Amino acid sequence: MTVVNVLLYTSLLSTIPQILDRNDKLKTTRDESESDILYSTHEETFDYIVVGGGSAGSVLVNRLSSDNRNNVLLLERGGDPDPIQQTPFHVPLQITPVTDYGYYTVPQKNSFHSVGNKYHVLRGRGLGGSGNLNYMIYQRGAANAYDEWAELTGDQIWSWKSVLTYFKKGEAYNGIHQPMDKLFHSSKGEILVSTPNFKPSAKYFFEACREQGVNVEDLNTGIHNAPVFDSVELKTKNGKRWGPYQAFLKHILTRSNLQIYRYAQVVKVDFDECKRAKGVTYLRHGVLRTVYARKEVILSAGAIDTPKILMLSGIGPATHLESLNITVIKDLPVGQNHQDHVATTVDKFVFEKTHIAFDPARDLKVSSFWEYKTRGTGILSVPGSLFATGYYSTSLNPEPDIPDIQYFLLGTYTFGNPLALPVASPVKQLKHMSEQSDSNSVVVTLTRPETMNGEIKLKSSNPAGLKYTIGLYQNSSIYKNLGSQLVLTVPDMCKEHEYQSDAFWNCYIRFYTGTVWHPVGSCRMGKPEDSRSVVDSNLRVIGIKDLRVVDGSIMPKIVNCNTQAPIYMIAEVAAELIIGSAAKSHRE
Repeated sequence: MTVVNVLLYTSLLSTIPQILDRNDKLKTTRDESESDILYSTHEETFDYIVVGGGSAGSVLVNRLSSDNRNNVLLLERGGDPDPIQQTPFHVPLQITPVTDYGYYTVPQKNSFHSVGNKYHVLRGRGLGGSGNLNYMIYQRGAANAYDEWAELTGDQIWSWKSVLTYFKKGEAYNGIHQPMDKLFHSSKGEILVSTPNFKPSAKYFFEACREQGVNVEDLNTGIHNAPVFDSVELKTKNGKRWGPYQAFLKHILTRSNLQIYRYAQVVKVDFDECKRAKGVTYLRHGVLRTVYARKEVILSAGAIDTPKILMLSGIGPATHLESLNITVIKDLPVGQNHQDHVATTVDKFVFEKTHIAFDPARDLKVSSFWEYKTRGTGILSVPGSLFATGYYSTSLNPEPDIPDIQYFLLGTYTFGNPLALPVASPVKQLKHMSEQSDSNSVVVTLTRPETMNGEIKLKSSNPAGLKYTIGLYQNSSIYKNLGSQLVLTVPDMCKEHEYQSDAFWNCYIRFYTGTVWHPVGSCRMGKPEDSRSVVDSNLRVIGIKDLRVVDGSIMPKIVNCNTQAPIYMIAEVAAELIIGSAAKSHRE
């Protein structure tokens, strides 16, 4: 890496200590000890209380407060998004105590070996939530996944035909597929979807796909003719992150009927004697307060914190709550359907020819910063050199119309485990950049895992999905002409196995296991008579009045794609249900 490039990257890393120092100053207003807590008797009442200002919560408060007759309160545990989060290139630099809550899994025996057997579960802090930390990918998933939701809930509002309307409602499409197909896309919503101009290696990859007879087409029509790939489409505007805060909150902050309390940590939901959610208790700046809802309390704190709030409020598995001396309000299987996408990486494919991929030592220049500043294009407008995504259905998949593998193609080297890079130290990241050359990496994601009680299990150790991408790179004349070679960072624990045998890949996958931070399902939606259900198809907590859950935790089964766009859709459906319910009550 050249001296100039080292200085450029060091200037980016120098913002981290400033952020950490700022976090230390803010901690005094967030993490008060119990002895410092004051109790306020001041009472406030709103029509709707929304807990959590992430992807779902942002949509909800926007839609509910659009009617000035509704008085809406948003309680957000964090503050405003940090400016560093707007630049896509900064994704690996964004994980700090200011931006993330620092959750980890419990130690795992058979996975996460490359990161000490426990995994950092990213959860965004601040308005915009985890939408401030993600890779901004816009994907809807397979149509049949939503038809499966409709079957599980007995409600056609969750069918693909129905949810497509809500996907389109929020979308402002300006991507690669032009002219836009109005059957599947819209240009009138708030979520700006575009294709970045910087796509290292894309030309060669898509040529190889076509040579091998692999489909290259729009992935957001609900139809996945797997194997199928496309250029990555991002939620950005002029090269900057266009997350929940930018799309749904920033321009409505001055609405007179909307109040947003930042740094407000909800402790519990409060109920009356009829099991009606009457309000919430929250901690803010060292003062414990209670606020009341005339109409509804809506939990949108995400798949980790929503079940936490429910259980602290007395809604959850009775045996578990009683063991913690929590009074049981309603015995429901909260937290027992937790799902995520498990992933590993094929790292790396090295090219003999140069200028095939992104090499920071060569390509990150002063002009890169000027291009981004003046035009919003170039390497800084793309997260992790990501250039394509796609789907594959393995022979083990019982639902071939819902592909069980998703790929993410990166035009750079990810030093063995791209899933650990965002939480690596700045020094390690700088060292990583200095070691790169013209190369590609592929993240291979299991999108339809078998789950039980929050334990994510692989359907099989068969590495078919991983081998498929290797075949694309090794069998194509395009890549042979570029001198492509697979160069793996082989863990010591895997060296006893024959190189690239099934036993080797099984070991490799377990070592480089991670997730792509798509936690969902912990407050499962379903039929009220189904013992696995926490909420009904209208997202109302079963057996509780005026309490809904609106976020990714309601998914009965995880979608086979990135989860933010589906969560936006869930919130659009919920807003219509809530507004319709209020109108019905008014008529009655």
